[in-house]
Amino acid sequence: MSTPTNAELLTACQGGDQEAWEQIVSRFSRLIWEVIRGYRLSNADAEDVRQLTWYRLVQNVSRLDEDLLRGFIATHSSGLDVLSSPDVYGSSWKTDTDSVERTLEFLSTQYDFVLLDCEASFEDINLAIVSYSNWIYLVASPEIGAIRDLSRYVDGLVQNEHATTKLQVVINRYSSHEAVTIEQIEQAVHLPIAFKVPNSYSELVRSVNIGEPVSSESKSDFSAQMMKWATALAGKTAATAHEPGKKRFALWK
Repeated sequence: MSTPTNAELLTACQGGDQEAWEQIVSRFSRLIWEVIRGYRLSNADAEDVRQLTWYRLVQNVSRLDEDLLRGFIATHSSGLDVLSSPDVYGSSWKTDTDSVERTLEFLSTQYDFVLLDCEASFEDINLAIVSYSNWIYLVASPEIGAIRDLSRYVDGLVQNEHATTKLQVVINRYSSHEAVTIEQIEQAVHLPIAFKVPNSYSELVRSVNIGEPVSSESKSDFSAQMMKWATALAGKTAATAHEPGKKRFALWK
């Protein structure tokens, strides 16, 4: 028997299915508790908030997933939804593979495109993300040390046959005057370079400082390459039609 999706469980909850509600509680309890403790409340206060949270969720079970999601994300005027890294650093923010897989399953019902900015590691959580991803873009700068690390990471990923066909290499801050050529990089990583993003330091610093993405209408080389990348990415999934009720883009860091 396949594992029911969140949407299926919520539908069952609306019909009064106690077992479905218990599964919802099991799936989201850890996430809710981690968020509450992130506010550094005492154990007693945190427990009170936890109970109140579930009480309100019971009252609004039909909107559980959407409301929970809306509480974490920020929406840019361009229509991009962003979930940034936690403001608090520490082990209390670590999660487990099962939670990540369930989150990705849910996000796929809400968005057409979900981009995750991950660290380069072979932790179980990253491997779960690799398994769920349609495409994996490995970004590196054209420097000896970075290319060496990239080559090692590629070697690790290709051991996973499901990851091999998904891998794409992107060279960041590229210049034709670099000492390391594209041909040398391709030889080192045994993969073709999919995209070359030019060095555009001042343009990107300004974008970060004012909180606005680089315009797609910009005539800069950087904007042109990013549009080429985005167009190629959208084209890879063009066979899947946009579903009514789903937003187009989300970035998760």
